[in-house]
Amino acid sequence: MIGDIYILSVLCCFWVGSGAADTFKGLVWRILGGRGTISKPLPPFDCELCLSWWCGIVYLIIEGCFTLKGVLIVALVAWATPITTDVLHLIVELPRWMLAKVCKLDK
Repeated sequence: MIGDIYILSVLCCFWVGSGAADTFKGLVWRILGGRGTISKPLPPFDCELCLSWWCGIVYLIIEGCFTLKGVLIVALVAWATPITTDVLHLIVELPRWMLAKVCKLDK
């Protein structure tokens, strides 16, 4: 259960960080008949913490694990989303940095 909730949190951080949340907001805005772009936040879809929290709670309900312990685990994982986001950025930036160092050695 903990691993599933953390994987869900990683996916939520990716969703918000990749720009998919902005695309989703634009789609909802167009469906509702709005013109132009929407610049206002659409909670919980633009916040990693909010999205992780609500997805985790829905997961607990679907799996039948909605207990105080489960809610605590979801809260802690959602609270750690800034760290999760930083780790995702590190996974991308570390190979880029290493490749830049190798390319400089090659010249």
